[in-house]
Amino acid sequence: MCVVKRLQKRSMSKPNEADAIRQWTESILRDPKDASAYCNRGNAWLRQLDYDKAIEDFTDAVRCDPTLAAAYINRGFAWAAQREFDKAILDYNQTIELNPNLAWAYCNRGIAWAAQGDLDRAIADFRMAIELDSRDALAYHNRGDAWLQKGEFDQAVADYEAAVQLQPQLMSSIRKVPGAAEAYRVAGQTAAAQEEFQKGIAFFSIALEIEPQSAATYCQRGIVSLKLLDYEAAIQDFSHAIELDPRDAVAYNHRGNVWLRKHDHAKAEDDFRKALRCEPNFAPARVNRGYIWATRQEYDKAIRDYDKAVRLDPSDAVVYYHRGFAWLKKQDFQRAIKDFDSAIQIDPNLAWAYCNRGVARSALQEYHVAIDDFNTSIGLDSRLAFAFDSRGLAWLEIHEYDKAINDFRRAIDINPEDARAYGHLEMALARQSKG
Repeated sequence: MCVVKRLQKRSMSKPNEADAIRQWTESILRDPKDASAYCNRGNAWLRQLDYDKAIEDFTDAVRCDPTLAAAYINRGFAWAAQREFDKAILDYNQTIELNPNLAWAYCNRGIAWAAQGDLDRAIADFRMAIELDSRDALAYHNRGDAWLQKGEFDQAVADYEAAVQLQPQLMSSIRKVPGAAEAYRVAGQTAAAQEEFQKGIAFFSIALEIEPQSAATYCQRGIVSLKLLDYEAAIQDFSHAIELDPRDAVAYNHRGNVWLRKHDHAKAEDDFRKALRCEPNFAPARVNRGYIWATRQEYDKAIRDYDKAVRLDPSDAVVYYHRGFAWLKKQDFQRAIKDFDSAIQIDPNLAWAYCNRGVARSALQEYHVAIDDFNTSIGLDSRLAFAFDSRGLAWLEIHEYDKAINDFRRAIDINPEDARAYGHLEMALARQSKG
């Protein structure tokens, strides 16, 4: 664990430690009971990394003045530097007993607890240090290290962020902490799941600065960029992931999705094909390639890919939905309904599945149950113009002209560019006028 330790300094500070040691030695010779002189000479020995002599002087200081908290905390530091953490903790305990509001003492004791593997006590001490001094960047840093060791990555990054906000230069230290890249990667995932996409990208970027050869992190950052509709950034990240790992089926599949969004179906198909060449049993790429076939009205090929995807992952509602849509286009309405049933059973909130099941039922002249499906679809998504238009057609078939006209007008309000709905409205008005 990366920790940053500090000393409780007294009033003297000279650049030449040899002169400082000589000065305080003369003071001790004049007054062998001068606890402050022993403490200051101990500090000078500490700065020279002579821990044995420092401990000897701090021990003399507390012998002369048992209430001198600075001598205890600095002797604790010297013990910790020699990895004598039990002795360091005893000195920090004494410091806190003498001065319970000394934030540094809690921070240093927390470091000692952490070094012994007692992370819960360490975190408690760092928390106390922060309560006493909310601007103690090092306490945040060290508590972040402790959270990291416990595998609490989100809390680790939250503390690291607080530390860096107080002291930006600490970021260079945090980047050297073993496991920091994983912590920032997990924090990025958490931020993305909470739809804090910019924060997620920032965390993934830090993870990549620490670990620039991580194909998985590029892929995850690309997914967030895709959600932000930043297609170029997403393509760049997925391409980096593929360069680092040419067998990364996930990256090919995601990049294919971006090409789909950009309406470049040729590049999308190529990426889905490459994904399947890397992992023939990768269900998402099967679904996406099936979608490409469907856009070309090659529904038999699409269904073959969907069949394979269903066998690979029978719990994916989207696969059943897409296969149902292909059956609908082939006018095999019973099979379409069966697939929409499966999609809805897995995901009862899939508005389009209800809508297209309603279309299939209308095609079978089951208008009343179709209307029930359109009602549910609209309840889930009140901006689904196609559902209003389709429900209007069902109303029209059972001669509910007013309701049909109202639905066609709602469809037009939602999508004024929908020529289909205008045509249906004219037809409904004409039939209504004929009685």
